[in-house]
Amino acid sequence: MNQVDQSDIVKQIYSTIEKPELWHDVLMRISDALGSSHAFIASRSSVDHSPSRFVAHGFEPGYFETYQDYFYKVDMWTQGLAQHDANQFHPSHLVCNDKRFVHSEIYTDFAKPAVIRNSIGCLLAKPDSPLITELAFMSGPDTRYYSQQQVAVANAFLPHIEHALEMSLRMQQANAVGTKNGLLDALPEAIFVCDYQAELHYFNASAQALLSKSKLFQLSFLSSRRLTFASSAADAQFKMALSCSASSHGTELDEYFYTRYEQSIYRVTIKPWFHQVLTPIGPHSLACSMVMIQACANQIKIYPQEIMSLFSLTLAEAEVSSLLCAGTLVDEIASIRHATSNTIRQQIKACLAKTGTRNQAELVAKIIRSFTLS
Repeated sequence: MNQVDQSDIVKQIYSTIEKPELWHDVLMRISDALGSSHAFIASRSSVDHSPSRFVAHGFEPGYFETYQDYFYKVDMWTQGLAQHDANQFHPSHLVCNDKRFVHSEIYTDFAKPAVIRNSIGCLLAKPDSPLITELAFMSGPDTRYYSQQQVAVANAFLPHIEHALEMSLRMQQANAVGTKNGLLDALPEAIFVCDYQAELHYFNASAQALLSKSKLFQLSFLSSRRLTFASSAADAQFKMALSCSASSHGTELDEYFYTRYEQSIYRVTIKPWFHQVLTPIGPHSLACSMVMIQACANQIKIYPQEIMSLFSLTLAEAEVSSLLCAGTLVDEIASIRHATSNTIRQQIKACLAKTGTRNQAELVAKIIRSFTLS
């Protein structure tokens, strides 16, 4: 490759700062210089997670979208790459055992159908950034391993690629004023945005205030970044609501349940949402759920006698229902009432029939709605 071609490619790399969509053309030009048939650049939060955004050359449209999170967890090529020095290219036969690779899921399910055999890859990472940028160039089964000269050609572009990615991300951050998160910041309700695995991506000032004054959530979520309710019963309802939200994304269907901390009752509503993630290769809309938490009543106690009068339950059934509304688990109720768990479940079954509800979550929601103001 002559100096003129190299200079043109470098100019094209820097053009992606203002136009991230040009990464496809950059990948194509570098692929030609390396004799590669395929290439991709991807932004990801770790080597075990699927990319939040990627641009590919040589692959059929939608090729990467066919793979779910499991695919990236068994990606021995990228995991092997993470064990080598970052910020420089490495050939595939030196990254992982070649014989083991051709018998792996990543080869059988991903590389072989795309007629890929050899590759070079690079993980761009900085100690102060949670983002990783992965680059790879690949060739077919009729080619040799990538040579040291080809690796050197690819490495020559890396300083320019790193600089362009950093400047692109800074520009996007500077222009991010006025996004949907700005709207959420102004809402009085506590708003959390998380993906379907409960990984937290955003929360507003009201949510921060709720976190500081209540113990609705496990404190461990601050380090794990996964939204977890302190009450195991509430957390089970939350995970179920997230699952329902995932299956109904794009509709107007909302999921909700009630939970309480001490004498305060909260309504938790889960709505479909798209969260914009900024990556060095451009913004990406991530399908998420918006979790809205509203205090619907304070200093309220639902007495069994009141439940009895409203729903014609026996005293025992009403007492069990009252404990369920307080977030008490079935086994805990059994211990409190000196009964077996099976007896408590039979009483709950009777409560469901008498109140016209299908499960414990609906039973609790119906009772709380009856004694609180929206």
